[in-house]
Amino acid sequence: MRFFAAALALAAAAVAAPLSAEALETRDAVCRNVFNNPGRFSQSCSAYSSALNCPNGIKGKKGGVVLLVHGTGSTADETWSNGPYMKLLPDEGPGFDVCAVTLPNRSLGDIQVTSEYVAYLISSLSSKSATGKVGLVTHSQGGLNVQWALDYWPVYRSLVSSFVALAAPFKGTIEGPPACLVVGLLTGGCPPSVIQQSVASNFLDALNVKGDVALVPTTSIYTAYDDVIQPELLFPTSRLTNAKVVRLQDTCGSAYLVDHFIIPFSSYAYYLAVDALTHHSTADTQRVQESSCNWLVDDVLLNNFKRGPSILRQVVKDALAVIFGKKAKQEPKLKSYVCSQGDASKSKCA
Repeated sequence: MRFFAAALALAAAAVAAPLSAEALETRDAVCRNVFNNPGRFSQSCSAYSSALNCPNGIKGKKGGVVLLVHGTGSTADETWSNGPYMKLLPDEGPGFDVCAVTLPNRSLGDIQVTSEYVAYLISSLSSKSATGKVGLVTHSQGGLNVQWALDYWPVYRSLVSSFVALAAPFKGTIEGPPACLVVGLLTGGCPPSVIQQSVASNFLDALNVKGDVALVPTTSIYTAYDDVIQPELLFPTSRLTNAKVVRLQDTCGSAYLVDHFIIPFSSYAYYLAVDALTHHSTADTQRVQESSCNWLVDDVLLNNFKRGPSILRQVVKDALAVIFGKKAKQEPKLKSYVCSQGDASKSKCA
């Protein structure tokens, strides 16, 4: 009898014991919003976790965890695997645990949904980081993913040490509409994320109601020779209020021929990112030597930064993904939480 009584007592205690927030999230079919953010998750926690890859594991390096986020039509492997953020960053400065997320459908779907992955991983990785915070490095649309996540999951802003955006179309691109016109004529639709990145989209209008400003220490780096997102000349789409905005050619000169696909391999951009991540702040151009621009003539840096075949493969695969990937006739409706926040009229929300 004593044995059964003890067993019943233990069972009762187990039932009554409070579950952690993470445990509550994990056991649900849809990830819970346990911190009362305006944004809502639509996938399971395991779906978000399974999209993450940390090639060297998380070893508690002093610089903390850095999350890499790729852009439209790409994957984590295609954007980062042969570049400096995977090859060199783990051993820079204090050392960093570097992870990358591969967003579903090559990030061609609704940016609101792919941003959920970033929001969840900021929260999840911060608890495993030696600093208790996460550094973020993004390419292209990845910058919008982060900005949306920080805007609608504001509790997570305190978990971000530094955000470095490479060629981010924060203001949208004027190349979106003609691109959608061509793709639409060929295939009968356009990838949802391309529509959302086009100037004056409902997505960008909602984001820029409050999100047109740096929400964490943000460094936005762009190139005058960007051939995918425009404008980047008189009124750069990569500008963001209160962010440190850097044009590569202002330091490296007009001969620094970096385009949209090469910028993840750019030496000067990389060392600006290292500076920002190391100081848990924005990059300081005074701390980064101009010699960092000289990757074209340095054999060691050439091997690390000038990955021609990798870049060419990414260009081809991205283009094919946009042409043959998931299509939509019109822009996805905004999530209900956007209208609940007053960031869009109810007619634009689902």
